[in-house]
Amino acid sequence: MKTSTKVISVVVAVAIVAVASWNFLKQNLGSDPPIGTDSELVVTASPVEGNPLLVTLADYPALGQISVEEWKEDAFTGKPLRSGTEVQIPNPDIEGAKIRFLVP
Repeated sequence: MKTSTKVISVVVAVAIVAVASWNFLKQNLGSDPPIGTDSELVVTASPVEGNPLLVTLADYPALGQISVEEWKEDAFTGKPLRSGTEVQIPNPDIEGAKIRFLVP
């Protein structure tokens, strides 16, 4: 097989995987996934048992427990953010990128 044929085969294979991934995300998210360098897919947050103010992110276990405590007028309120509230935190692995999750 010539080098140019191998390159074309690899490009076609990558395109097929990209389209399949896009379709999977579209089916599971109900709409097109976000596009752009500032956008990240929304990851799943799991509540920490016994503490409604904390969550963990299975996709980012190194982050440990993350606070979802409400903040008003320069102070924490002692209450969790409302369920379904989108939270964005800096992605420590990618400079300038964000990790997005919904409060469970």
